[in-house]
Amino acid sequence: MRINKRFFFWLIFFAGVLQTWSQRNRILSDTISYLDIADSYRVGNLNSALNASWSPFYSWILAVFLSVFHPSVAWEFPLVHWVNFILYLCSFFCFEFFINKLLAASDRHSSSVRALLYFVFLWTSLHLTTMNFGADLCTSIFLFLALGILAQNIYTLHNRGRWILYGVCLGFSYLSKTVMFPFSFFALAALWIPFGRKEAPRYALLSLAGFLLVAMPFATALSIKKQRITYGEAGSIAYAWRVNKIEHFNYWFGSPDEKYGTPEHPPRILLQEPKTYEFDFPQNATFPLWKDPSYWMEGRKIRVEVTNGLDVMRDNLTKRLPYYVKGPFLEGLIPCLLILFLAQGRSRKRAPPIILAVLFFSTVCVLTYAAVHIHGRYVAAFIAMICCSLICWLFKPDQEHKKLYAGICCAMAAIIALSFIQLARRDLSGVGANTYYPLEQYEVAEYLKKSGFLNGEKIAYAGPYRKMMNAGWARLARLKIISHIDTDDLSWVQNKETARNLTDRLKSYGIKAIITQIPGAPAGSGWERINQTTYYVYSFKKRSTTMASDSSSTSRATGNPWMDP
Repeated sequence: MRINKRFFFWLIFFAGVLQTWSQRNRILSDTISYLDIADSYRVGNLNSALNASWSPFYSWILAVFLSVFHPSVAWEFPLVHWVNFILYLCSFFCFEFFINKLLAASDRHSSSVRALLYFVFLWTSLHLTTMNFGADLCTSIFLFLALGILAQNIYTLHNRGRWILYGVCLGFSYLSKTVMFPFSFFALAALWIPFGRKEAPRYALLSLAGFLLVAMPFATALSIKKQRITYGEAGSIAYAWRVNKIEHFNYWFGSPDEKYGTPEHPPRILLQEPKTYEFDFPQNATFPLWKDPSYWMEGRKIRVEVTNGLDVMRDNLTKRLPYYVKGPFLEGLIPCLLILFLAQGRSRKRAPPIILAVLFFSTVCVLTYAAVHIHGRYVAAFIAMICCSLICWLFKPDQEHKKLYAGICCAMAAIIALSFIQLARRDLSGVGANTYYPLEQYEVAEYLKKSGFLNGEKIAYAGPYRKMMNAGWARLARLKIISHIDTDDLSWVQNKETARNLTDRLKSYGIKAIITQIPGAPAGSGWERINQTTYYVYSFKKRSTTMASDSSSTSRATGNPWMDP
């Protein structure tokens, strides 16, 4: 058993290293927001750091590492991924604690069962969560730890301190993800399964005390800032977007009937053609529109809509969830578990109380997500716990089903091999030449810095919204995207009056440049390609002679409004 554990540890370790290194230059909009919040904590600006959309724990971790290592432009994103790798290892150790208690509680000691549980962790962590989402890795740490403590408490002498610790872990899970505040009450309700009405209330109260001890300081500070009772607003915003169907991504201007409320802080519309928005924010952020979505959604009214809710749940359970969990491993594991369930028949023993408690908690959480919005990383830890519980319940090798278990083990070995060949092939494509995630973000940031852009200067982005959200180059160059020109082409550049009007409006808001990934600007219009990247820039700043001599002469000759005088 010790050799097996060592083998699987190194397998999990090197699989994590491979994915971390392959995706080291990739950064997503959520992570950019966490980094901006981490900067606020680093300088002690708590008003800016307190955020109703993004939970604080991951930002605290990033703030510590950024303060210790002070990474350069080239190393900031890789540092984030190595931090995520450390969280991934911590998640594994907590998972090890969880399955040890689960195996002991369900009386399973087979090495094949343990091996299968390790592969569940690998698949859910590297396929569903991945190294790009450190906040979700933080949540899995505290979930595995909490459920491991629950398993230990059920089958050992009851200790008040451990019940308080159970609540403390749930409290930290809330600090890592807002939705864990209501989910923690599901975890407390799960105590009624093993303990019933006699003992469960006493243990639940002890756990609740531990939970409130950790959760209330942040929830109180957030409520004071928002001037209303709140523990976070990520869930209500997601419900407004997905179920109430109000405008996504914070371009919310309300509706004439005010059915869903009236926005208190709507973005400004600078021009109708091309459609141009401005969304400066009284706090520093790379992308103010995404640093705290709750600010832009102030004034919303949540309406319970049963028909829309059922449609959303059906879509999540029949389309989105299967899309994320698809793959040889889980698609192979589920039929194997079903075969075992049916084959055992009357000889199948009733599931131990801890199995039922974990299944209840995890299933209710997945269904709650399904009622609003599902993503693979949201449900990864819950799917891992569901799979582990079912495996510990049904995988019990015995003489009666010896051949069946041998066949299933062979089938699972083939499925696992195929699954991890796919994962490794994807991750290997990002190693070395960096073809998977190119280095454009760094090149653009370096170019803008060398062109004289200063920290905190404001810029506009022209192009699709989603490409603007993942603007890692703006984070690296410490620039603020405060305006969006919502367009798919640059045909409007050729209209002299439109171009001058847009330029004047953007300059009046202190914007220094427009960045786009749309090619096709007319020659001599002042748009410059940033090295060999897919990015183009039009700068309102006074450029150096070497960078702009040719284009400026064209401007004087043509009178083009896109050229600086």
